[in-house]
Amino acid sequence: MPQYLCIVLTLLCFFSHTQAQRYTGFVGQLGQVYYTAVSDGESKYQHQAIAYLCSEFIRVNHPAYKGHVFLEFQYDSLERCGLSYDQFRAGKAETEFVRGRGVRIVFSYRQNRAERILKLLDYGLIHLNELKAARKKYYLLEPPDRLVELSVDSLTLNGVMGNALDTHISTIMSLKVFRNQGIPERDIHREYYFQNDLYTFVDFLHGDSAFFESPQVYQIISEHHMGSLIFDTDSTLYFYSREHRQLSQQVKLHHQGPISHFTHTSSDPLKRRIYFECTTAEGTRNKYIFLTDRMILIEHVEQFEDDFIRAMLNE
Repeated sequence: MPQYLCIVLTLLCFFSHTQAQRYTGFVGQLGQVYYTAVSDGESKYQHQAIAYLCSEFIRVNHPAYKGHVFLEFQYDSLERCGLSYDQFRAGKAETEFVRGRGVRIVFSYRQNRAERILKLLDYGLIHLNELKAARKKYYLLEPPDRLVELSVDSLTLNGVMGNALDTHISTIMSLKVFRNQGIPERDIHREYYFQNDLYTFVDFLHGDSAFFESPQVYQIISEHHMGSLIFDTDSTLYFYSREHRQLSQQVKLHHQGPISHFTHTSSDPLKRRIYFECTTAEGTRNKYIFLTDRMILIEHVEQFEDDFIRAMLNE
């Protein structure tokens, strides 16, 4: 894997999500590719992986292109898609950080598949002069006459993304991109790699042997020797025991309303317990204990705490 530059600028910018949830975001850079991401959960690593594939795609297939590429992942309830030659428009601070114009791809976080983004990037670089001409024409119009955001029309976009997968794209997609480019962060290690639009989880204590494959990852809570809680959505998880090299069945979590992420509060290796919690959009805090030796989830621990306190106070 070639050396690359990764700059993360922490910003006081926010991306909207369903039911007015707010997430702190940042801008990352891999070579010519700038990308937006959210600090919580796994999205920053997933967007980083897609940015890396785009950077490699340019290096291998369009080496003459020396300009910028902007990947803007939108965090609202709409499924957005756009392709243009324009400025980076994730927010005022980001635009000041990244000067100049480039191939701009806007995509919903709900559908940020590498295959479709690489197809759009390839089309944009091949039709770069057309994108530049469309930009000049667009900005000659008065603001009231600009009915939609600058982008290739949706019919063309859908056609590009629906095209058969070319070899030059599939070759890049077959690259293994480990979480955080394989660099351990805090207590979370390699955990998985991104390849062919799938996340393959590996046991880093046992030769990176693969044990689980998923099209999406929401969050990970990892205990080095005990194992990892793998949230594939905000309400379902798996547990992989590195002690016993065993994967649990999918476990359902019951909480009302959307959440931003789970917080790992503590662990007890002797009792084989992992403690975590989440806060819903309504402000309700839900607490959980996962028994790693039995692969059982105990939910709504806060209710047991209330009962215990009332009993202790004889209320």
